[in-house]
Amino acid sequence: MARTKHIAPAKAGCLLRIKSAIEMFKPAEKAVAYYVLSHPEQVMNMSVSEAARDIEVGESTVIRFCRALGYKGYQEFRLRLAQDLVEPVEFIHENITFADSSAELAQKVFQTNIKAVGDTMKAVDPQMVEVAAKALADAGRVDIYGVGYSSFTALDAKLKFVRLGLTADAYGDAHLQAMADVVLLTASPESPLGGEVLTSRIAQLCVLDVLSVALAVTLGEGCLDLIKKTSEAVKKKRY
Repeated sequence: MARTKHIAPAKAGCLLRIKSAIEMFKPAEKAVAYYVLSHPEQVMNMSVSEAARDIEVGESTVIRFCRALGYKGYQEFRLRLAQDLVEPVEFIHENITFADSSAELAQKVFQTNIKAVGDTMKAVDPQMVEVAAKALADAGRVDIYGVGYSSFTALDAKLKFVRLGLTADAYGDAHLQAMADVVLLTASPESPLGGEVLTSRIAQLCVLDVLSVALAVTLGEGCLDLIKKTSEAVKKKRY
C-alpha cells in the first residue's frame, strides 16, 4: 500500500498529518518530523537550508519529508504549517495538576476528550471508511485485534459486528494486529496522569461507530432485521 494511505486527510492539518505518519518515515525523515513537532514556529520561519542545517540532515531529506506528506515541496509545507499555527484553537488543553479544583479537573477532562473527538473527526479518511466497510461486508469472518486498553474497543467492535450478522471475534495479539490493510486514524492529546487512556478509547469508539454505521449502510436494509432479533434476544435480561 502506498505510504500516503496512512496519512491523515489534508483537512486534519499539517501537524496532525505528521503525527499520523510518524511511523512510516525513514529514520532521517523521522528526525525532521520530530523537529517540526517540537519547533513548529521556528520551522515556519526557516528556509529549507536553515531547517536542514538545524536538524542536521540534507536538504533533499527535508524535501522528501514534505513530499511524503503529500505536499509539492518545502514552500507548500511551510504554508500548511503556518495555517495550523495561525488558525484559532477551538479548545485549550492544559495538563491536570494536583492543585486543580474539582471544577477545573472536570473542565480539563472534558476539554481533552472533546479535542480528541474533534481531531479524530479530521483525521478519519471517509474513503478508507468506505473501503473498510466494504471489506467487512464481503468477509466470511472478521478477526479484531486490540492490545491493552484497546482490547475493550475490540470487544465492542465484536458485539457491533455480530449484531449486524457478521461472524466476528476479538483478540489481543499485537503482531497480527500490525498486518492490517486499511488504516483508520484516531487522535488524542497526552496527559502526565494517564488520561490519554480513556481519551484514546473515546476516539477509537467514535471511529468504530462511524465504521459500524457505514457497514450497516453497506449491508443494506436486511441488517435491520438482524438488529431487531438480537435486541429481542436480550430483552428479557435487561433490568
